Amino acid sequence: MARTSSSLDAFFSPKGLVSNFCISLLPFARPNSIISATKSAWNQPYRGQHHVLLKRTLDDIVADLSLSYSNFVPIVQSSGTGKSRMVDQLATIVRLSVLHLAIDLSLFLPGYPPADDPIRDYLSINNHRDTNDSLRGRYLLFLEVLFTHIYEIIREWPTHKDRTTFASEWREHLNKQSKRTAIYNEVTMKEDSSFGNWETFGMAYQYLSEAAQKALNAAQKLIVEVKRAGNIPTITPPNHPAEVDVVLYFDESHGLTTQNTIDRPASNDTVTAYETLCWALNNLRSGEKPNDNVKLVALFLSTSFDIATPPPSHWADCTHLQPPVVELPFDLWKTKYIAVKGTHMIEDVCRPEFMVRFGRPLFWTRWEVGDRMVRNYIIDFAQSKLICSDNPSDLSVQEKIAVLARRLLVDFEPKRAPAIWMAKELVAGHMHVVYSVPAHRECLAAGAPSEPILSEAAARIMASDNFETAKLLSKYLSDRLITRDAQGKLVGRLLLIQAFDAAVIQQSVRDRIRPIHFSTVIPVIDFLASLFPERYEKMICETTPDNTHGATLKEAFRMQWYTLHTGEKRTTQA
Repeated sequence: MARTSSSLDAFFSPKGLVSNFCISLLPFARPNSIISATKSAWNQPYRGQHHVLLKRTLDDIVADLSLSYSNFVPIVQSSGTGKSRMVDQLATIVRLSVLHLAIDLSLFLPGYPPADDPIRDYLSINNHRDTNDSLRGRYLLFLEVLFTHIYEIIREWPTHKDRTTFASEWREHLNKQSKRTAIYNEVTMKEDSSFGNWETFGMAYQYLSEAAQKALNAAQKLIVEVKRAGNIPTITPPNHPAEVDVVLYFDESHGLTTQNTIDRPASNDTVTAYETLCWALNNLRSGEKPNDNVKLVALFLSTSFDIATPPPSHWADCTHLQPPVVELPFDLWKTKYIAVKGTHMIEDVCRPEFMVRFGRPLFWTRWEVGDRMVRNYIIDFAQSKLICSDNPSDLSVQEKIAVLARRLLVDFEPKRAPAIWMAKELVAGHMHVVYSVPAHRECLAAGAPSEPILSEAAARIMASDNFETAKLLSKYLSDRLITRDAQGKLVGRLLLIQAFDAAVIQQSVRDRIRPIHFSTVIPVIDFLASLFPERYEKMICETTPDNTHGATLKEAFRMQWYTLHTGEKRTTQA
């Protein structure tokens, strides 16, 4: 039988739910403490071997760059999973890793590492009236000048003991903001007056061919100098596995996917800055001879799936696009084991300092370096990341869906465009995690793995008066965003969650606990009292075993406790 929104409201209103529940906001009176914690968390020792795995992947890629558009890789994952930090750590073992491009899209806090404004502005179409060909020419010139300028710097360096020593020293050199800014200012100062002045396609084609060759020659020259400075043999021994020489990485690169060129005369097609940059990089794959191959790979980092969507039809001969990288550090803490059996009390595992150990590294690293203010507001910080806003009391429908999806583990309908779009939005701005991407790239497998700190944040938002769970669930069902098979499970899950929340609120009010903490344990009897109407609850609690003489259920479970854990153990395809 179908239920109306009003009947759902009554159905999902556990008895005793306290109104006027308060949600605290992030303390923006002292933002310096928050910014300092972000920077200090970045400098924490890197945990895990994901940068080594990425290096092996890049080595495999450069072993065969014969296929078009095979020398760049998108890295797509939600915020706080360590994309930028992994690539930064990669720079300690790759011969040369350059070009950090960050477009600061933060809503209320500046990102870290800071954006490289000169590069961002130069690559942006918004600051230029670019046609397809003029943008291609500018990007090829940019690559040529970049490689040439770095070559001039490294030429002055002595030969190092080994490549690792050289790679680490170059990373430290580039991490100095003043030196990196000086490099990028110098690179972006050069402009070519012939851009956009071609009258025929033939002239444009000839100029672009020459520009591509110049960029390729500059890359080859740079790699020779890198090998000299890193004490690396110029000639690779036979049967020696290929290794990547140069890595370019563009952070927050989805900003390039929204900028389009103006139409070229007598042409109706436009392309994005991202597509054009990929085209320019494609020209660096190899020289005229096999030994001239440039072992260079570009990495595009983003929370947006736009950088991994299917290639446009005007990309000719796209026979081998690299699959997106989505596997990043998760459930990795500062010691080998997050928890040790028999060493933790119930009170311990319910505290924020224990909860932050699970999931993405964003939270435990901030906790480790943060002052009292950062730690006191760690759940508020998780709220702001979950809803992508600093005001949890005024949420849009999409932000509410993000909260509900985190708590209820929603299975999106994989064959409906609105559901696919919603899954992408939750990854881009609301902490959903990408599990995998199919070969056709039309969709992604994503979900909400177990992260207690985010579940606590979602619970506090759901407990507010303006969060109408029933209406939101009704919209889910009416818009067919949820798979039909999951609807019954979803209703049952919501009943248990609402009952648990009501019991927690009642216990907190009774014991005068503020703020209310939902990651806790409650007596089983209190949970049953919230789950069932009073007349049924008494009947259930007074039942005794049918197959033996024993105590009532209430007596048997008098010292038993119940807690709620939310987190997917399987993927949700969307």
